[in-house]
Amino acid sequence: MKSACLSIVAVMCLLSCIVHAADFTWDGGAYVSGTESTRYWDRTANWSPDGAPAAGQTALVNINNKYAVANANLTGSPAIEVATGGMVAHNNGATLTTPVTLSGGTWHMCPDLTTYTWGPDRTLNAGLTVTAPSFLKGGRGNNMKINGPLSGSSLLTFQATDSYQGDGPEWYFSVANSPFSGGVLIEAGNSPIVWVYASQALGTGDMTARSTSTLVFGANQNYTGAARTPVLTLEGGATGMTDHLANATIPFNVIVQSQGGTLGAGTWADSCTYSGSVTLNGPLALTGSRAGGGATNFTVTGQITGNYPITVNTTDQYQGGRGIVTLANANNSYASTTIQMGYLMATSEGALSTGPITINNPDNWTKLYLDKPTNANWTLTNNITASGPIQIEDGSASYTLNLAGSTLTVGTSGTTAASLSVAGNLAFAKNGSTPATLNINVIGSGSPIVVTNDVLAVSKSVTGLSNVNLNISITG
Repeated sequence: MKSACLSIVAVMCLLSCIVHAADFTWDGGAYVSGTESTRYWDRTANWSPDGAPAAGQTALVNINNKYAVANANLTGSPAIEVATGGMVAHNNGATLTTPVTLSGGTWHMCPDLTTYTWGPDRTLNAGLTVTAPSFLKGGRGNNMKINGPLSGSSLLTFQATDSYQGDGPEWYFSVANSPFSGGVLIEAGNSPIVWVYASQALGTGDMTARSTSTLVFGANQNYTGAARTPVLTLEGGATGMTDHLANATIPFNVIVQSQGGTLGAGTWADSCTYSGSVTLNGPLALTGSRAGGGATNFTVTGQITGNYPITVNTTDQYQGGRGIVTLANANNSYASTTIQMGYLMATSEGALSTGPITINNPDNWTKLYLDKPTNANWTLTNNITASGPIQIEDGSASYTLNLAGSTLTVGTSGTTAASLSVAGNLAFAKNGSTPATLNINVIGSGSPIVVTNDVLAVSKSVTGLSNVNLNISITG
């Protein structure tokens, strides 16, 4: 009886294998070394048995030494599977309607720099399913548009094998609510970019962006009712937004690893939000972009925690128009704040944590805005080193910045005189028994010696001078 049962099981397994076997398997039989066109997948001799896959059929690619080239749409949109060890090159400008399954294989835009760099977009107007850890690869100037749903439950890795002057491969996903849970890894090197043009276009799996890579959002990401909301890990990578994106929310919790990471905007981005928590295991950069009319590029409303610094560095501007980056969580707890370039707005004292604040003055479009939802006075205990301006609420005489036990140092360089302007009132106060401190430099240079000094320019009143220790440093 046992023998009969085993025989039945064996037959069932055999039938299962037969049922699921591919109709065609790639063997590259037509390939002639040095002639790329002989790899084309519409050549019948490249398949076993000879012939081209057609409607209702399946085809398997499981080798890469004679990789397949998707040069044209196969008649009837047969299903293509790229298994472990297999590779398909998506030819320049080819639009496909055949569904693709990656079961451990690679879909490549640029296996050969001579043939496949730059060129028209590649397009997949069908579903992409990932059933085992697989790769999407590309090189300089390569673009691929995936206009079908992303599905599956295994990791999908994006890898740039080549770039030119920062121009690496790009992939565009445009179908909302994709049933994909496998997660996304954008590998380091050669500036790969993954564009997310619809809500949940990358599904519900976690996402990781490594050094030089960018994850760009082109739509609001709504995960209400989803099985889970992805966690985004930055390992030297960055996020961005498409041009003119407005009122979009990115709800992912963000983990910044030791390599650092960047939360960014897009050109003319307006009123967007990073709403998830931000955990710092490394430094974080906040990068806005050009904007008009004092618009806010984006606001970080999630709590930021971790003993690492935050730097605002918005280099992009147009005719003086530069967007504002806003910190809006009153319970932030991180190491320090530096405004390298650009506008930073804080909506509460706690949004700036308690660490030191440094404000540089590289141009006329750099400033710290202290702006609560309802106009009010401010009290900070942070030490501040600044050559760039500070504005309290609307900058009028109605509102005051109280520095309680803080050290205010005018100028970020001890060898160059600086001017720190404060729009509004400035008051010095003790923090318990600890007085505030004001550091001013007097600098002599040249022959004959020319003496210059730091300037603290307050537009309204200055009070509490009895609560401050004045330190004047003379150099030169």
